Amino acid sequence: MVQKENVPDVVRNQRSEKMGGSYKIHINFYMLPKPKGRKTYIWEIITLDRTHLGYIKFDGAWRQFICEPADDTKWSASCFDQISAFLKEQSTEWRNSIKRRSK
Repeated sequence: MVQKENVPDVVRNQRSEKMGGSYKIHINFYMLPKPKGRKTYIWEIITLDRTHLGYIKFDGAWRQFICEPADDTKWSASCFDQISAFLKEQSTEWRNSIKRRSK
């Protein structure tokens, strides 16, 4: 795992109440600047001590957001729950934005 020394403050923190509120939040999602020509943002997954765990990005073939974990990372069930909730949230927001544009 790569330790992130100069990562800016996280702009998106999963709220535990969204996932039942029964466990501590261990990861955060940092929105990266949108590359030129890209329609959706890429989110970096980082731990509270700012260790890089992977990325969340849109996959056109799957038509939804996916998780690309970094090599040699370890994940707990609660981390998977957080990732799953975030993927669902981003995919829903993307679908809703498509619906708004088509009206």
